[in-house]
Amino acid sequence: MLFFAKPEFHVDLRAMNTVTSETRAAEDMVSNVWGNIFSRVFIATQADSIRDLQKTGDKLSWNLEQDLASGTLSSAFVPSMIFPGEERGRQNFAAWQEFWNTERVRALKKAVKSASSGLGFAPNAFEPFYKTVCNFGYKGPYIPEKFLGLLSISKSPDKSAWIQFLTLTPGDTYAAETFFSKYRSGGSVRVFDPRFFSKRLGELLSSTFQKMVIIIGSSAVLLLFLFFFDLKLTLISLLPICFAFICTLGTLKLIGHPLDIPGLMLSIVVIGMGIDYSIFFVRSYQRYGYDTDPSLGLIRMAVFLASSSTIIGFGVLNFSDHSMLRSAGLISLLGICYSLIGAFAILPSVLKPLFATARFQEQERQTGTGRTPACVIRRYRHMEAFPRLLARFKTIFDPLFSELARFLNTPKTIMDIGSGYGVNAVWLLELFPEARVYGIEPDYDKVRISSRVIGERGSIKQGSPPDLPIVPGPPDTAIMIDVTHYLKDDELSLTLKRVHDQLRDNGSLLIRAIAPSKNRIPRACWIENVWHKILRRSCHYRSADQIKSMILQAGFEEVVVEPSGTGHKKTWFLAKTGEKKQRS
Repeated sequence: MLFFAKPEFHVDLRAMNTVTSETRAAEDMVSNVWGNIFSRVFIATQADSIRDLQKTGDKLSWNLEQDLASGTLSSAFVPSMIFPGEERGRQNFAAWQEFWNTERVRALKKAVKSASSGLGFAPNAFEPFYKTVCNFGYKGPYIPEKFLGLLSISKSPDKSAWIQFLTLTPGDTYAAETFFSKYRSGGSVRVFDPRFFSKRLGELLSSTFQKMVIIIGSSAVLLLFLFFFDLKLTLISLLPICFAFICTLGTLKLIGHPLDIPGLMLSIVVIGMGIDYSIFFVRSYQRYGYDTDPSLGLIRMAVFLASSSTIIGFGVLNFSDHSMLRSAGLISLLGICYSLIGAFAILPSVLKPLFATARFQEQERQTGTGRTPACVIRRYRHMEAFPRLLARFKTIFDPLFSELARFLNTPKTIMDIGSGYGVNAVWLLELFPEARVYGIEPDYDKVRISSRVIGERGSIKQGSPPDLPIVPGPPDTAIMIDVTHYLKDDELSLTLKRVHDQLRDNGSLLIRAIAPSKNRIPRACWIENVWHKILRRSCHYRSADQIKSMILQAGFEEVVVEPSGTGHKKTWFLAKTGEKKQRS
């Protein structure tokens, strides 16, 4: 068995070596062929007939002869050099006649006779040659059909015209752009320079992808700003991208790798991946606010795992045999790795102090007479766009901020029913520095945000009326701002009753409600009604008299009714509990 196995092993090696050498030879041959092709310039002419093709060749031949003389071309061949067109043929024939005059012909015959007689040629051996030289009959341009293939002349694919191909070799002074503009004329002559074509194609692709990167990058920045609606957070989110691009370009420069077309293509992917990582980090700080929150660790782990799978996927391309795939793998790997490093190294160090200063900090104790709505907006800094914009526009357009102070007299403990995003509660805290607010709100996200802006001066509980917030001790004030139309009659009656029972003696209940006159809902509430219909919620609007009657039925002694703002779209109801009986 060893005897037979050994020769087979050697035969396989020889076969492999033979195949390898043949493959290398074939590769070298293909390389040489491509090298020869890319070192030439090709011209294609087209005409309806061979005669017209010759006319075009005559025009080209004059220019080619000039370029050969000037060194623009080192070699060129046009069929007109052998088979000229009619115009050039007559010029050549006239030059022939002028050159072969009678005296030159006589001298030629004498020289040939004297040289040939000694070599043993017959006296009439050169008569056919003399007849050709002395033939002064012009027959016109004509290319024999058997030479058409040799001269690269053929019918077009649709058989409607004749096509001729010329192969030229550039010289030392060859300039592709000048040559192209000189020979390119209409649709009859077309020039193809492989190197110039490759250069122009590369420039076109490069400029196109550069524009794409600029457009997509600008669009991403715009969308990022619209998402956060915060210029500072937008700029912070772009830090990992800028870091990734700077480090990637620097690394490519150090290793000598050019920024090629695959790199420009994949820069779009790097922008998208880097912005994803930034959004995860910034949104996590927006939502939780504290670097010690355990949820931040889960988000960081999710970002790390997602980026790891992407890095592995693009990293495999570095082992590809194709140079373009290797370049794509290298650039994408560097870009995504640097984006990940920027997200983990830069963003926490910037976001942590930013959101630390944005948290509510107790102001010095002072009266609320000098407070402004800007104090409310300041507590919503760098939060989600919607509650931040809501607080801003509410402080500008809602008359509540100019009317609320005159209904309350330095409250200490405030019960807020329907806290929303906490804008009303924050304004009360700004007006009355000694007050504390305890609210209830059915929406979890609103509870989360209102709890953050209130800080340590109260708490917000998730729930809905007729449930009431947990208040340490009887509150002296309760507010219900734009809440009554969400409650049915029995829910509103029970809520008012519970509020009355929980308030201390001479406590105040302040309600602002949409109270349409003659059952006509204000136009400002139409959009809200449409939204509630989409969410399948019902609204219950009541007149001012109905709301006042329900307040009195709940046990309140006196109710003051005043309009809110202009247009009487909403109405204030201020109710007092009076002196209640001794609590059991």
